[in-house]
Amino acid sequence: MVTADNPFRTTDGVFVLCQLCPNGMPDAAGKLFEAFFWDMTDSRLRFRIRRADNHKWVNDPQPVRVYWVAFKQQS
Repeated sequence: MVTADNPFRTTDGVFVLCQLCPNGMPDAAGKLFEAFFWDMTDSRLRFRIRRADNHKWVNDPQPVRVYWVAFKQQS
């Protein structure tokens, strides 16, 4: 599980995208992992990492980075 601060301090109208990038592992090994946006509260965003080959959630530390961007819809 990867956690980040919610920069908007609200969940209303907030959309989140994420991308996982290998960090110090060979490209072939890095392609085994996928990042998914998991949930959001007013204070945090959470992402989960899954193995692409067997679709099991990763629960131990991996040498990857999760890049994310959040957008807030203006009314």
